[in-house]
Amino acid sequence: MRWLLWFLGFLLLVAVAVVVWFVLINRDSELQIAPVGSFYETPSNLSSEKPGSVLRTEPITEGVPDGARAWRILYSSTAFDTGKPIAVSGAIFVPTGKAPSGGRQVVAWAHPTTGVASKCAPSIPANGGEDMIPGLESFLQDGYVVVATDYPGRGTQGPHPYLVGSSEGRAVLDSVRAARNFSRAKASDQFILWGHSQGGQAVLFSAQMAPEYAPELGLAGVAAAAPAVELAEVLALDVAKTAGKVLGSMTLVAWSEVYPNADLHQVLPSASIPPATNIANRCVITKSDALHDLVRVEELKILGFVKPDALTKVQPGATIIKKNTPSATPI
Repeated sequence: MRWLLWFLGFLLLVAVAVVVWFVLINRDSELQIAPVGSFYETPSNLSSEKPGSVLRTEPITEGVPDGARAWRILYSSTAFDTGKPIAVSGAIFVPTGKAPSGGRQVVAWAHPTTGVASKCAPSIPANGGEDMIPGLESFLQDGYVVVATDYPGRGTQGPHPYLVGSSEGRAVLDSVRAARNFSRAKASDQFILWGHSQGGQAVLFSAQMAPEYAPELGLAGVAAAAPAVELAEVLALDVAKTAGKVLGSMTLVAWSEVYPNADLHQVLPSASIPPATNIANRCVITKSDALHDLVRVEELKILGFVKPDALTKVQPGATIIKKNTPSATPI
């Protein structure tokens, strides 16, 4: 009998191991992001397109709310640093009912952080990111067109100017123009800005920039939930926490890629640069993702040791933070 008990115990251990393996494999598969496809490639004739021109669309067929249709959309915008035309991707959701005579008003949704790598664009999943837009079904039922930008360098070729307000502002305002230019949307020039976290910063900058950058559009209101403001204070307070390490890594790596004089060695010890770069290549894009899942234990031991005063006194970081804190211009 003893050998039978040992055998049954062995089978139980094997069964537990198989279950654990299955859970881990499926958890990893949930976190995998589909590769960026040809839809996101920049057209060759981009230089002749005005901001907000619709460059390419494709239908979204999964997860679209009842009474609506949706498309991925590629549209033109302008680079924050050079002013040259760039392609930006996103998604647009349109009610199927009859549009009013003056056209449908637009809700421009600005996503929170999903990552800084190109593969982290919210529109890439099969549902176009519809489950990441709070209030989407209500907006559609009330007759609004909802357009959600991916921001530059996400979906399209990077780098992504993460937490760069003037880049986000252009992308959001040009997404409204793209909705206006998308004939199936039947959109008016009246729009509302709605964003969370990174997107909260984005809509504040959009509202400040709108009178000069997009004077033909009519801004009706701004809702910024937990916006990224006072960046120096936010980064300094959060850098000791797991989420702060992730967002701090994404911020510093992205800035080093989009600002010519920004160098990671100015703000991070050499040992922290490889794990920070590794973290910046991961995404927070599905419901199963969590910030703590993006940082391994060994990375936590290294990361977070930002050089003293690096976020407030070392140039060009201090100037970059000041430029991207949305407090200089009234709405």
